[in-house]
Amino acid sequence: MSVSKGMTISSITRANCLVVVCSAETPSSEWIDREVGIFIELGRADRIYPLLISGDPEHSFPPSLKLCP
Repeated sequence: MSVSKGMTISSITRANCLVVVCSAETPSSEWIDREVGIFIELGRADRIYPLLISGDPEHSFPPSLKLCP
């Protein structure tokens, strides 16, 4: 794992909420999907706030966010 990814994971685990900026390119980003997945695994799914800047949720949200209750 690179230092920057390690720092990002550390930041995610300390965060109270997660804002996910979503567009048509977002679903193809494995890293964004992993960040959302980590937040869900931490039991903070209710504190994920998607910000849709283009497209529609079906085609702009990362896969893990679509599974969020």
